[in-house]
Amino acid sequence: AGVDADTVGLTLGSTGVTLRRPTLVPALPRSVSRPTWSEPASFAELGPIGWFRAKLAERPVRADRSRALHEEPTGRLDRLDLWILAVLLVSILGMRMFRLGEPYQMHFDEVYHARTATEFLQQWRYGISHDIYEWTHPHLAKYAMAGGLVAWGDDRVTGTSNIGVPVLDALIEPRYDDPTLPHDRAGDRLDVATGSEVRSYDLASRALLATIPVPGASALAFDDAVQRLFVGSSDGSIRTIDLPSLDSVRALGSNALVPDAEEFATIDGAIRRLFVPDDGSAVVVLTADDRVITVDAGTGAIRATVSLTGATDIASAGTTPALVGEPGLVADPSAAANTISEILGGSAETYRTRLAGTADRLVIAGIDTADKKTEIQKAIDGGRLVGLSIESLPQVGVADANGLELIDPSSGTLTRTLDLGGAARGLGLVTLEDDKLYVTLDPDPATDQQGRIAIVAVAGDGAKNGPALVTTMEMPGPVTRVVYDGATEMVHVLGRTQDGSASTIYVIEPHARSVYADAQLPI
Repeated sequence: AGVDADTVGLTLGSTGVTLRRPTLVPALPRSVSRPTWSEPASFAELGPIGWFRAKLAERPVRADRSRALHEEPTGRLDRLDLWILAVLLVSILGMRMFRLGEPYQMHFDEVYHARTATEFLQQWRYGISHDIYEWTHPHLAKYAMAGGLVAWGDDRVTGTSNIGVPVLDALIEPRYDDPTLPHDRAGDRLDVATGSEVRSYDLASRALLATIPVPGASALAFDDAVQRLFVGSSDGSIRTIDLPSLDSVRALGSNALVPDAEEFATIDGAIRRLFVPDDGSAVVVLTADDRVITVDAGTGAIRATVSLTGATDIASAGTTPALVGEPGLVADPSAAANTISEILGGSAETYRTRLAGTADRLVIAGIDTADKKTEIQKAIDGGRLVGLSIESLPQVGVADANGLELIDPSSGTLTRTLDLGGAARGLGLVTLEDDKLYVTLDPDPATDQQGRIAIVAVAGDGAKNGPALVTTMEMPGPVTRVVYDGATEMVHVLGRTQDGSASTIYVIEPHARSVYADAQLPI
């Protein structure tokens, strides 16, 4: 077949060979396919399944070049790669592990996710419904956190010790640093009142450090201001034990250094509870016959006595504003006393007597509302109460049959009774955000609630006019004593299990106010 004019055709036949020039055939243009574009079918046209299949069948716009790399040799790990890996590991661990234990508080997503997990657990474990705080994220991660709390929360008693004597009261001395002691460790002990002595145990080793005879020992209180232990007895006597001496006993291992219990004061009546405010200015005593007696921590003199009904527990109730001064700074005590009486109420003669005191700091009166505080400050600024000022001073809460009783330890007087809707049994101060008191209440006979906790604001906007009830939360069982653990920021409540078969320690997450776990006690 001819291709061009110079092509020669060859024909073989029986008669010979014939050469001929081929007939030229004009070349036809080659057909070229050009790309076209058509709009793909929409989701509405194909439906969910058809649209999904169409997406799977779509060819990529770019050509597949993987074949070109088929013969490419594999990579290798050289020294530079190893150095880069080592630098990355050290850098990441240095940034992520440095001060891993800080901050101690919940921040960022912890505030939402871990909190919501405990809210789920309240419903799942105890059948008590709880509003869910965070709904903006899917809950799978929070379910996993809740499951982790159940699986690895270790909500159980991990150790017990039988000391072989009755336990009437016990407290923990917080650890603090003292450079003169081994490992700088001071305090960090458990003290136990047995009815006849005080036993002090090392918290780290559980070893018995000292046994101090105290007849009738029934109540203990820790004075952080001067590092001493107050011991109340059933005969009304109050003694003190020097705690730095116990540090020396542990450091030197000598029983010869065990201190004696020194006489401090005596009141009329058996002592059930002792409490010392943070400033160490007083010792507040709860007697077996429901009296609250305030004793001066320096002199041992009785300041005042308040009679209550069914008193059961005593604890810090935060601080409250008070009018204070120093001896001799008020030029006209009578005029000042009359001004105080006009603003705060009460007896002008009582204020006049307090202004005439000789103590280093004179506490004239507590201020229970924001309006009264404003009026007192105006009187100070206007020159009517020159020499006086407003300070925040500790106040003490007492749980009794009437609810929450508030005591001013500087004067020993009852400043307020807060009705909580039932008899109070125990209380503890939660110092998270604005201070709040968690107060356990008797079951409400009008409902099926087995136990309740009243939450009382004692600081911040919620308490600008004095302590106020915020809310009441249901508990799985009857509850009594309350303790706040500042390290974990959790509230621990002594109570009974839901079926009433045993004692247990409930755990409350105070951000959510949700009870999410408990550790049953073997005693």
